[in-house]
Amino acid sequence: MENRLNVLQSLLIDAQQLARSAQQDYSQKQWNTYDLLIKEFNRILGDMRSAGVDVGLAEIAPMPINALGYFRYTGISVEQAKLREIVNASERLASKLEILLHNSSTAKPDTLARIESICNGFHSVAKSLRKRHTQRPTLDVADEYDVQDLLRSLLAVDFFDVRPEEWTPSYAGGAARMDFLLKSEQVVVETKMSRDSLGDKELGEQLIIDIAKYAEHPDCKTLVCFIYNPLGLVSNAAGLQADLAKQSNENLTVRVLVRPS
Repeated sequence: MENRLNVLQSLLIDAQQLARSAQQDYSQKQWNTYDLLIKEFNRILGDMRSAGVDVGLAEIAPMPINALGYFRYTGISVEQAKLREIVNASERLASKLEILLHNSSTAKPDTLARIESICNGFHSVAKSLRKRHTQRPTLDVADEYDVQDLLRSLLAVDFFDVRPEEWTPSYAGGAARMDFLLKSEQVVVETKMSRDSLGDKELGEQLIIDIAKYAEHPDCKTLVCFIYNPLGLVSNAAGLQADLAKQSNENLTVRVLVRPS
């Protein structure tokens, strides 16, 4: 099951790229690409069939040679129509794949276990980066932006589609940005870093507000709050984790990881 989902995630990325390329070529009147775009669309459909997936779309037929006259790729009406067909079909394909993945992949225990494993090893990785050969420049994790940079790289090892800073819907008159959205898994990973002015109480208050915002996002079914605590400034990690986990409801599961705890 997991391997099939990984294949579909990869194909979704391909379909989204195809849709963007086709739309760009149509907008810029690049009429000489439709043969390659058709080949890519049909290749994606073929790979889907090999994975046992049918979304009810047919392959795109090639351009009839007798419709072109003596010149190809000049933007005559039949070529414009074919490129528009590719745009529409690739957008439908990407949309159907996205819906399929949303319906078939939720934040399963193995997904959460992978995220937790990454967070568990985060501090060791951060420390190891401080020492490089011949004192080369490195990443010293000193604030939340550094936490985000390193965590994004680590998540990308295990997950195909890691989207940084997606906007959440409006809540209480304003919108907020999430750190990372794992769209196919419907998981949001929010990062914090403890400091003198951000202890247990302040972290709890901030995350309660964040949880309410994330609950409104259609792609967020599980929220993982990763609190990087390198200096041990969170005094009651177990209590903070338990209190915030109580914010879970039927629409949103909340997991809080304080590391090191």
